[in-house]
Amino acid sequence: MSVLIDPTEPPVIATLVLAAGGSARFGSPKLLAEWHGRPLVEHALELAPATGPRVAVAGAATVRLRPLFAFHGFATVVNRRPSRGLASSLRTGLETLPDAVEAALVLLGDAPVVPEAAVERVLEAFRRHNRPVAAFYDGERGHPTILPRAVWDAIPRTGDRAGSDVDAVPVECGDLAEGAADVDTPDDLFALAARAAGAPLVWRLRNLESLEARLALPERIVVRSIDGEGVRTRTVGEWQDEVLVDTLTLRDMARAHGRAIEIIARVGDEYAALVG
Repeated sequence: MSVLIDPTEPPVIATLVLAAGGSARFGSPKLLAEWHGRPLVEHALELAPATGPRVAVAGAATVRLRPLFAFHGFATVVNRRPSRGLASSLRTGLETLPDAVEAALVLLGDAPVVPEAAVERVLEAFRRHNRPVAAFYDGERGHPTILPRAVWDAIPRTGDRAGSDVDAVPVECGDLAEGAADVDTPDDLFALAARAAGAPLVWRLRNLESLEARLALPERIVVRSIDGEGVRTRTVGEWQDEVLVDTLTLRDMARAHGRAIEIIARVGDEYAALVG
């Protein structure tokens, strides 16, 4: 049974966090990667407005985060076939929302640099236009988006174009962030962490002497490092090896230059460490 909506009341806007991706290119469940010591998806959970229903769409790998979703006030629904694409997660979430919900604020679980101000801007734009709205970053469409109920049936059930074909009012947010790109690979995550920290990413080291030279300079850098003890090497090309420096060695080397390190991203046993 449909619920009658009072036009004099503010619109009921639900928040959907899409957190069911299969992570095929990432090599491991990417939403379980760490961003500043916490699961990558937690940033999106924290962006949710204080009012309205909250739903997180999980997959087989991320359903274990149900307690985290609940801590942030999110109900969990499971997309059992996330391989059907992002659209399948969006439709799964939309179809669980109560009848009283008039629009859905959609956030991606793998976009940890979306600023809170971008959410505020798209909410303001939706209340002003009462149409689909989407954040744009320097003219490129991104997230968050707000989709009113009237367009939900037009969203496909499969594929990765989850609402991107819906005509939306652009809300420029390029002054708030360089972009709100999601991450598809560990390299993407580490590069994004370095950009967010405002420091160059140092990796593919030829030897420890080259790292020593960078540490002797005053600039902040982000260094790819690994778990364990002792420096290791691996082959990255027919004629090239790279040095893998462990975090303990990196900490000792940084300390010798009067500097400290902070782990800002982690995937498995690999880290991005900010040297301040």
